[in-house]
Amino acid sequence: MKFLFRIGSLLLHIVALVLVGISFWPVATWYFNHRPILGVDFYNTVTFVRFLKENLEILPRGYLYFWFAGSPIDTVQVLSWFYPMAFVAKFYPLIETVKFFALAGFGGLLFFLYLTAYRLSRNHLLSALITAMVAMSANMYGSLTWGGSLPYFLNQLYFPLMLWLMASYLASGNSRWYWAGVLVLGLAYLGHLANAGAFVFPAAAAPLFFGMRARRVKIGQRIGEVIVLFLGGYLLAYRVTQGFLSGLIVHFLEGKILNPYGLGATVGKIGISKEGISVSGDQTLITVERSHFAVLFSDTNKLLFWLIAVAVGALVLGFLLDRHKKRIFSILPWVILAGYSVVHVLANAYGFPILPQAWYRAFWHFPISLGVAIAASAGYLHSAFTSRSKFGGQIAFSIITLAAIGGLIMLQSGGVAQNTISLLEQKSSPASAHPEAINLVRNQAELDELKSKLIPTWLDITNKNYRLYTSDAQVNVWWNALFDLPLVRGYLDPPVGTGFQGNHFLLDQAIAGDGLVTNFKYSESAARQMALYYIDWYGVRYAEGGHLSKSPNKGPSSYLTDLLVQTEDVEIPGAYLLYETKSGKPEVREDVGQFLKYYKFTDQIVSPILSGSNAPVVVCMCDWAAYESLTKILSLHNLNSRFLVTLFADKNIDDFTRDELRQFDGLILSNYRYKQKNRVFTLLTDYVEAGGKLFIDTGGETPEGQSNNIPELLPFRSTERRGLGKEWDLTPTAADIFSGIDLTALAPPVFSEAEWKFSYPTSDVKSDAKILLRQKGKPILISTKFGQGIVLWSGMNLAYHVQYYTNQVESQLYINLLKQMLSLSERPPVLGSAQFKNARQVNFSPEGTTRGILFKEEFFDNWQVKIDGRRVKAYAAGPSFPGFIYVPSTQAGQVSFTYNGNSRDYMIWFMSSLMIIILLDLSFFHGVLIGVHISHLAQKSQKWMGKWWEKEEE
Repeated sequence: MKFLFRIGSLLLHIVALVLVGISFWPVATWYFNHRPILGVDFYNTVTFVRFLKENLEILPRGYLYFWFAGSPIDTVQVLSWFYPMAFVAKFYPLIETVKFFALAGFGGLLFFLYLTAYRLSRNHLLSALITAMVAMSANMYGSLTWGGSLPYFLNQLYFPLMLWLMASYLASGNSRWYWAGVLVLGLAYLGHLANAGAFVFPAAAAPLFFGMRARRVKIGQRIGEVIVLFLGGYLLAYRVTQGFLSGLIVHFLEGKILNPYGLGATVGKIGISKEGISVSGDQTLITVERSHFAVLFSDTNKLLFWLIAVAVGALVLGFLLDRHKKRIFSILPWVILAGYSVVHVLANAYGFPILPQAWYRAFWHFPISLGVAIAASAGYLHSAFTSRSKFGGQIAFSIITLAAIGGLIMLQSGGVAQNTISLLEQKSSPASAHPEAINLVRNQAELDELKSKLIPTWLDITNKNYRLYTSDAQVNVWWNALFDLPLVRGYLDPPVGTGFQGNHFLLDQAIAGDGLVTNFKYSESAARQMALYYIDWYGVRYAEGGHLSKSPNKGPSSYLTDLLVQTEDVEIPGAYLLYETKSGKPEVREDVGQFLKYYKFTDQIVSPILSGSNAPVVVCMCDWAAYESLTKILSLHNLNSRFLVTLFADKNIDDFTRDELRQFDGLILSNYRYKQKNRVFTLLTDYVEAGGKLFIDTGGETPEGQSNNIPELLPFRSTERRGLGKEWDLTPTAADIFSGIDLTALAPPVFSEAEWKFSYPTSDVKSDAKILLRQKGKPILISTKFGQGIVLWSGMNLAYHVQYYTNQVESQLYINLLKQMLSLSERPPVLGSAQFKNARQVNFSPEGTTRGILFKEEFFDNWQVKIDGRRVKAYAAGPSFPGFIYVPSTQAGQVSFTYNGNSRDYMIWFMSSLMIIILLDLSFFHGVLIGVHISHLAQKSQKWMGKWWEKEEE
């Protein structure tokens, strides 16, 4: 009999899931076949999936080469969903794979929601009804059809999966369900941290803490389960959670207690005082924000609200009939989750940023949690009736089933699916690609056919040794979904802090449009020089921009037009007109064309990404602020990689060896640091005596800025650091250095209304030294010969003064000082054979003699460089952070660059893998494979510690 019952139940499950599938099918086919493709960020996913399909790496050594001169792919937070897509895309067309995955992920969400509803209600058809109603709630699809944030949309399935696991754990007490929940939380964190933190973790914590169980569990154990759950997920997903706790502490100290991810911002400022809570800010925006709360209800299937009303009545009736009144608390965690879904949106709408999500993805959890609460209420009603008699339970089951059948009939016959689609049509947004013909393709075959129509014939999209610049995000988002040619900019921000992005900003302003001139008041000549500097360093052979688009974009700056050897407008037929139609409704128009505008710079100003170099090399031993000041000075005079290669060394000077320093033509010390003073200055003295050139500026925060123990290398014994007035009183003594310099045009020696601090000698200056410049009689620039080399000393903090004021005259003075050290004549790059084997492996063979090799990819840890199989040391170079790769080498032979990832990433990868294996063992095998050994080891350790403690007591 039990066997037949199970067969019948299985058949009912199949019928129920088929009904769910029938309900979801209209929405699924509408999305899959929709023209244009829906979701703003759709092509961002396509870009990553295409990249991983061609460069799939299981180990943490993938390198994303095509945006912002490259970065480790592990720096992309939302990554894990791209891997299974990429694997499938190896066998199926790319566009179809991405769409299919989105729908399959939502199918998984519906499946686990059905299992959760059935676990709580024990009724197949009610579970099918609840799941179908969720499928027909427009709120579920915001991140798919508006935002196109497909990783977020896919990650939604972990919410009902966690609910099912926790419901099963409460019902059975079997720890396997709990450990599976820990595993799922970690995977959810990896999928999308903000999504999982806001919803998946509460989906586990609420049942664990408030859920009724078959046997009594003390509150301490409940708290322990929640803590272990959090820590297990945290460690498994450490790649993305590693900054969470520190961020939580920082946000706690800043008063952002409920916003640990640092996401979102409210338009109104909340104030709490004796008079109460007040809100200040733009009232129009505040009104718009508050209106979002209504969407929670307007875009959720209305039948769910009818059912919740029925559920409340059922709870009252069940409570009256139930012989075990305490059982009413079994629905508590599910009601709490439903309440949390409401409070979460309400709080964010009214200015309290509780784990905020973007509004287009803020509502999806509500239909699910509401449906689960309904299922729990139905399950409680059935249990209450059964407590009276078995027949009573059958009556309750029949009533619930009949109600579910009625609801399913209403769903199928009431045009609910079409109403949902109509609402989605209003709330959706096309993919953000420009031209819109890219959004109008129906499949990958049509996209492949379109590729050749998007570019001019002279643009070589296969040559990865140069880059294309475009400021249009609507082009950035799709470019590398189609072409291998890397971009200067990317659709996502570079994975470095904003404090290290100054060069990106200057590059944008210099190359595209005339912003440096019109907005920042640079002279046109300075702006042109800066543009040429960045074009060379970043290998910008091509540009695109200046076309009519929905997003702002600019063509090359007006002062660069004489350097363009090709310009072409490419028209691509096809547009999606939203309002400019006779019907007043959006229409696809095949006869309307849109444009891309391409440019090619002359090769005379562009150096390739990979080349040999014979330019002199200087190392700036400094902090980032000082180095950025240096590169800005060089950019103002276009001293690019053909003239000078600058290396950035933000480390102790002690870490260099004599042999290393001999490779470099000059050293620049500014805001430098060291461990052992005597050792460092012995090292520097040896370098200069052997013919090296040293430029040391002690005007910043340096040990020698104010000291009574100045080393012999410098031409004085003691210094003082303080202001010397707010006006210049300069006395120059070196005509060659100040040639063409109007000292009256210098920016004032003032910093934030205070006197600029100078470092100057308080002892006699050596007789063989040459004082170049005095301020109020105090030497602030000195030159001296030392052995075969030269020492230039400055107490001005000159580079930072140029950065602070962007003073062209001061920058020329700095260049004149460099010319005292180095020959800054142009030396064209040495070309060669560049083989981009894959995203992380590149070979280069120069076609002539070189002093070094420049590879203009970002030097993240751990690039390994070999020349003819022998490993050599590389350095960070150029106007970028962490810097491009420079390899000093005079040898002829093949240079190979391989990105291997750093040891820390491997440790994190190993820890995550181990956590997954352990949790799989605990979930499916009761810990027989690994868990039992860990437990045994823990017991032995505990015994050993106990014996050790006893010995200590003796």
